[in-house]
Amino acid sequence: MSNHIKNNDAHLYIIEIIKKLFEFTDVESAMHKNFEDLDIDSLGFLELIGEVEEYFDLELSDAEVDLIKTGDDLVRAINRAIHLKNSAIAQ
Repeated sequence: MSNHIKNNDAHLYIIEIIKKLFEFTDVESAMHKNFEDLDIDSLGFLELIGEVEEYFDLELSDAEVDLIKTGDDLVRAINRAIHLKNSAIAQ
């Protein structure tokens, strides 16, 4: 992955990984729903977080992970981490 990751990359990748891991066909509408409502258990959730962190070469804090309830929340968390990483690289 390049040093400067675009915010839209997070959204697109998270949609693809949710499709792959959980076999959803309509991920766009699922992005707004709580993972619990989508029958994604804690093990599946942690697998999702791990896949995303590995792909973007980022690590989310436990506190930040605790706040992630939907796919949209995950995109926002990754975008914040990308912004911080890109800011650090630019300095």
